[in-house]
Amino acid sequence: MNSGVTIHTALDTKLQTQSKIGVNDIEGALVVIQHHTHELVSLIGGKDYKKNSFNRAYQSYRQPGSAIKPLLDYAPYLEETDAGINQLVSGASYCRNSYCPKNYSGDSYGSVCSKSPWSGLSIYKGLYLLGR
Repeated sequence: MNSGVTIHTALDTKLQTQSKIGVNDIEGALVVIQHHTHELVSLIGGKDYKKNSFNRAYQSYRQPGSAIKPLLDYAPYLEETDAGINQLVSGASYCRNSYCPKNYSGDSYGSVCSKSPWSGLSIYKGLYLLGR
């Protein structure tokens, strides 16, 4: 490129290579945002762009499912309360006003450590954390 245009990017080439290896066996997407700077540092949209040019990272319209819970529920709670990661949080049924969500399985869980939210993840826990 000899046009004199300089392109600045936050792309981390080492992380991009690791990300590509991480999705090598699956047809999925991986997006990494540097949380201190809010910069996009890695973006993978599939395992082989030559075979399929559909980029799942920014062309897909699927719901994020439970993968979004750490960002929407747990991170704000930990940030606002300065709670430790070893704090136990109730996974029991939870209601706020007249809204009483249920887990897909219908099960209710006991206390779960904030450090390992996936071990007994429930919608109750996330709503309980935000509603405190």
